[in-house]
Amino acid sequence: MSEIQIKDLTFIPYINEPDLLQAVNDVAQKINSDYAGKEVLFVGVLNGVFMFASDLLKQIDLKCQIIYVNLSSYDGTQSTEVVK
Repeated sequence: MSEIQIKDLTFIPYINEPDLLQAVNDVAQKINSDYAGKEVLFVGVLNGVFMFASDLLKQIDLKCQIIYVNLSSYDGTQSTEVVK
């Protein structure tokens, strides 16, 4: 896989899109199986979760709700080691 450049940062993809989508599907099917007949509450930590949550919840066949919390421990690209 090729490198991805965003501003002054360079990233090397760890997993390709088809494999990632299959992994999300596998998680969704496990949740559907394990919690069949139950209502599920998903808690997403912003900002990083919104795309994953979107892909996951498209495949959830259960009655569910999602809430988001906004936490931060970073200032730019460096951790402050304090969760706010």
